[in-house]
Amino acid sequence: MDRSEIGEFLRVTRAKKGYRLKHLADALEVSSAFLSAVEFGRKPVPRYWREPIVKFFGLSEGDTEKLSALIDRAQGSVTITPASPEESGLIAAYERVRPMLTPVQLELFTQELKRAGEKGHET
Repeated sequence: MDRSEIGEFLRVTRAKKGYRLKHLADALEVSSAFLSAVEFGRKPVPRYWREPIVKFFGLSEGDTEKLSALIDRAQGSVTITPASPEESGLIAAYERVRPMLTPVQLELFTQELKRAGEKGHET
């Protein structure tokens, strides 16, 4: 059986840092069997695992971003709570055009959002 993307990330990160499956399972307070099932895509990865995994491995900012993206993708759905009417409008506009976007357009849109977020942190 193939590993899930998040499972491969966890396995590779554990191997690089010299940890076994049981070490991470203990840190996450789950059984090794449950963690193995998550790695192989038989169980969904809980969102709340992000922080404990980051802390356990001492992940860099780049690896933390990658982990977050993998967890988001593994969820299959995302819940968004807009903070303003403007955000609601933006989310609705995106949802209307999303089915028409090509993978290249989605990647360009993602990159633009990241740039906008970085500029927001500069001010």
